[in-house]
Amino acid sequence: MFQTLAHEIQYPGKKFVFSVKSLQALYLFWSSFILIVALNCYSYETLMSDSAHSFQQSLIWAGQYWWSWALLSPLAILDSRKIVARQFAIMHLKNYMLHALLFSLAAILLSTIASVLFSTELSVHTFSKQFFNELYIGLVVYSAVVIAGTLLIMCAGESTSTHSESQQSELEQEKQYAKQLMVIKGNSKVLLDVHDICFISAAGNYLEINANEDNFLIRKTMKAMIQMLDPSLFIRIHRSTIVARNCIQSITPRSCGDHKVQLNCGTHFIISKSYRDVLKSLLVETRNA
Repeated sequence: MFQTLAHEIQYPGKKFVFSVKSLQALYLFWSSFILIVALNCYSYETLMSDSAHSFQQSLIWAGQYWWSWALLSPLAILDSRKIVARQFAIMHLKNYMLHALLFSLAAILLSTIASVLFSTELSVHTFSKQFFNELYIGLVVYSAVVIAGTLLIMCAGESTSTHSESQQSELEQEKQYAKQLMVIKGNSKVLLDVHDICFISAAGNYLEINANEDNFLIRKTMKAMIQMLDPSLFIRIHRSTIVARNCIQSITPRSCGDHKVQLNCGTHFIISKSYRDVLKSLLVETRNA
């Protein structure tokens, strides 16, 4: 029920819209809450009062007391969504305080209209007492709904994020990477197995591929090439260099702060400071090896 409420809040453009499912979940929660209040009231009257008291009376009282706040609670939930989207700041606090006040006043107005329509006796003294009592309760209800809604949406967001990351990981695993490349050797084009590649470096409008102690050319950008290759086999260590992971022989720090990557084919490259994440990944691999 709570997951439905948190997930089903949609906001196309700048308009916030509740779906039918989210409203059903919200009012199911309020129905459960009113039922619990009625049970509590009935139990108290049964144990503490000498007069006869039915559960129906308790249920009617609880419904009459809480229905206006239940009806308006989607407005408070929408403020929860705004808080999550804006990463709550003190500068927005006055807006939410105003919303809380309007929330309480709207609930009081609904209750008053219902009392008039159903011919309930309502004196000025009774109304004044009810007004201030329900004003404070309305502020508390608004705050409770906003806090609960914010926590629900944040939890749902984390769950969705984890699910999305899992799906993305599965898609990457299913992605078909190149097993062979059509490369240029002299005036001919030949198929080259990617497992034979040691490193790839930029060479003008081409990429130069070193494989089996020989050099080949291919007309592609470095970005397009790294997307074609399996990341478990190759890693980009510089904006103009891709190396095969299994060809890395050693990684040595230098006095200037960068690192030298030595390949088993005899060539070495420098990992600049801007590729710190790549360096950390390679260092972890070399330690595990």
